[in-house]
Amino acid sequence: MYKIGQFSIITGLTVKALRYYHKESLLIPCDIDEKTSYRLYDTSQIVQARKIKILRDCGFSLKEIKDIFNHSSDLDDLPFYIEEKLNSLIKETKKVSLIKKNLLNETKEIRGGIMSKYEVNEKTTEEQLVISTKYIGKYEDCGIYIGKLYKHAKQHSCKVPINLYWDAEHKTDASIEVCVPVKKEINVKEDIKIQKLPKSFGIATIHIGPYGEIGNAYQALHDYANSKGFELVLPSRETYLKGPGMFFMGNPNKYITELFIPVKVK
Repeated sequence: MYKIGQFSIITGLTVKALRYYHKESLLIPCDIDEKTSYRLYDTSQIVQARKIKILRDCGFSLKEIKDIFNHSSDLDDLPFYIEEKLNSLIKETKKVSLIKKNLLNETKEIRGGIMSKYEVNEKTTEEQLVISTKYIGKYEDCGIYIGKLYKHAKQHSCKVPINLYWDAEHKTDASIEVCVPVKKEINVKEDIKIQKLPKSFGIATIHIGPYGEIGNAYQALHDYANSKGFELVLPSRETYLKGPGMFFMGNPNKYITELFIPVKVK
């Protein structure tokens, strides 16, 4: 069972959206805790949630999605509805290939194969000297701030960039701290600061592939934490071992990202 914040990270839907879909009877939690009133979701609802996100991203209204679900529950039927909708969304053609790919990847058989590739480890991170800057905004904007930090660090930068995420859920305007490791103390200015990331015990896994599929890795981490009875704390961390360059995006299927979430030490 996943709490609404965990389910938000796994599916890429905001908590606000999940509450709204519950209100509209589009995605009803499998259970609600009587004591805390927390909405709880199970694994079987992940595909349903992602189907909703895919259709919403393609421009379908809630009424249209309800109509689709009333007539079909089969993933194989969705591309036909999408093709019909795309006739009126000519300017959205760049999304077509991504939408189709996401739909095809969400079968139970393929999903089982995806999840089996994640190995979760317990580890303690090393103390690390970094320069960093914090912003509130879109996840995809982090590259702008990474470039700014590398430009400031110049020859003093070392290793690869790190993002610290200060939200326990997926958000439209996320609180993100972008970090670039440096070899030694350097002067900083404006909204850049220098700090030491402390040692931290937590759980980690490696995601290989596009950032849009990183929710699978978060599911593996949360499943592991639930099985061990771990309480996860902030900030979670993504270390970009291999990603896009400064000028070219490269092959996203070969991006390598380490995900780390601290565990509350009792």
